[in-house]
Amino acid sequence: MTHLRKMMLEELQRRNYAETTIGCYLRTVEDFSRHFHCSPDRLGPRHIREYQAELFQKRKFSPNTVAQRLAALRFYNSCRNRHPGSVHGDRDFYERRREGFHCPLFLRHGVLR
Repeated sequence: MTHLRKMMLEELQRRNYAETTIGCYLRTVEDFSRHFHCSPDRLGPRHIREYQAELFQKRKFSPNTVAQRLAALRFYNSCRNRHPGSVHGDRDFYERRREGFHCPLFLRHGVLR
């Protein structure tokens, strides 16, 4: 496991992402890397646009699937930007952890009559 992949996995777990989402995000970065036959840390925005076009045009993925794939790549890039060798450092290291679902106040028992 590469250092960036391990860092991405730890960050996903720290933020309390679901196991299915973690698996999807890791597979997406792996697929992105395989598509260009190159390490994902050497790929930039131009490659992401090409990959997005491929997902829509050749693979015929739905817009929701493509949006999830792009979210995975954005997340990977945010982890990459926090990498010690990065210019950006730990800029959003203290980002809030995802919480479980909370029922809105107006839907709670006893509020509606």
